[in-house]
Amino acid sequence: MIEVLGIPRGLLHSYDVNEAGVLWFWMKTLAAAVLMCLSLCHSLARAGPFDLAGGPASRVVLTLPDVAPVAGEGQGSPMLDRIAGTVARLSKKHAAQLRSCVEPRPLPLDALRRYWTLHLSSEGKAGREITKRVEILRDVAGEWYALPLADANVKGRAKESADMVALNREKFAAIAADWPKYLGKFEADPKQTPWGKPAILAAASPAWWTMDKATLGERFLAGRPTNIDGAKRVLSDNKFRVRLPKDYDPRECCGVLVWVDANDVSRLHECFWPAADELRIILIGAEKTGNDVPAADRDQLALDASQTVQEQFLCDEGRVYVSGISGGGRISSQLWACFPDVFTGAVPIVGLDCYEPAPAGEGKYHRNGYMKPAMKMWRQVLPHRLGVMTGPPDFNYGEIVKFVATFKRDKVDARVFEYPDMAHQLPTAPRFSDAMSWVDEPVRTSREASAKTAAELAAKEGRPEWVEATNVAPWSKGAWAAAEKLGLVPGTKGK
Repeated sequence: MIEVLGIPRGLLHSYDVNEAGVLWFWMKTLAAAVLMCLSLCHSLARAGPFDLAGGPASRVVLTLPDVAPVAGEGQGSPMLDRIAGTVARLSKKHAAQLRSCVEPRPLPLDALRRYWTLHLSSEGKAGREITKRVEILRDVAGEWYALPLADANVKGRAKESADMVALNREKFAAIAADWPKYLGKFEADPKQTPWGKPAILAAASPAWWTMDKATLGERFLAGRPTNIDGAKRVLSDNKFRVRLPKDYDPRECCGVLVWVDANDVSRLHECFWPAADELRIILIGAEKTGNDVPAADRDQLALDASQTVQEQFLCDEGRVYVSGISGGGRISSQLWACFPDVFTGAVPIVGLDCYEPAPAGEGKYHRNGYMKPAMKMWRQVLPHRLGVMTGPPDFNYGEIVKFVATFKRDKVDARVFEYPDMAHQLPTAPRFSDAMSWVDEPVRTSREASAKTAAELAAKEGRPEWVEATNVAPWSKGAWAAAEKLGLVPGTKGK
């Protein structure tokens, strides 16, 4: 019978058990495999969570949990839709792609966080509309799940069906990574998160990316494999500090600066505060992200910080920057180059890495910290400024100057903010303001021009102009004025 099962007798010698024991082991293994196959076939045979009448939905509206979508084709702009409760409207192509995200994977034992509700609909027989709601949830490790809801009541948490499924992280990210990240409301309680001084966030969110070996190789080694261990992400083991600008307005987009410290306990240093207030930038950083922390963990914490702040506060994804000091400066420069789809500029302080070695004299070289990204990603890097801070007394000065020369050779908009008395230390507040303002200048200038146009449109009398104001400069003062005239802001009267 052993031969019938396809188990060569030679394998018996690798087990310190008798032949009967081996037979029992393989019979149990075979039985488990058969049960798994039957379970998978059953899952594939039944309708998936994103199916309607045996096929994909023709319309999908994305809202926050317990929010009913507004009927019709939308308010005319993503901002107006969001105010009315709709996060996004998905194409029929995206609806079909969602079906491919389902994968056979064990369901979580830990509590899940509710992210969105998908409202699916299609036209059935005799013109009757078929509808379905599916809730998207996530666990603390960053894995995604879909839960069909058994009834259409959206006034409270609907009764759950028993058909929760796991979603493939990579496939789902390819669809959902562009969905608006902000999950909050347009009002804030300064007692919960004070304005103008650092505070500890009550909860953190995992980023879309997990710094496993595959991601490390893809992002930092241009697709080559790595032997470096992936990150050991346990968000509950760390705290995230955040500082909102002193004149923070929850209805207006802020920039973001993710901080990577070199010390055992990270701080959002006061030398950053004037620039953060002037430029309306939210500061955030993990508490334990110093030089003793493995690089993969520091990368992961910076990405998690970026995701966390954008979920909890209204942020401009075009103004998400990263900075750090010494070894943290090196990490920030790597993230700037290898995650241009997250970070749009960097201010490394007395520490910098490059994708090419630089001569150090006497036949020696300063080592490169990563490989140059593939051209498709490198094109995303080129518009993003790199402002590095150092001075001749800094022992990294020569290395930094040579690395920046390499960046400039390759058409990167890089600049050394050099001060004759700056050693290996934090900059003064005015100096940091100069560097931060320069890095932020291109996007900030564009946003200011758009905001001026939106204000002019909002001042006119006409619905098309008001709607256009919210498209030209969403979340600006002019856009909010237009939304008030359209009657989409609580407590205002529409015209």
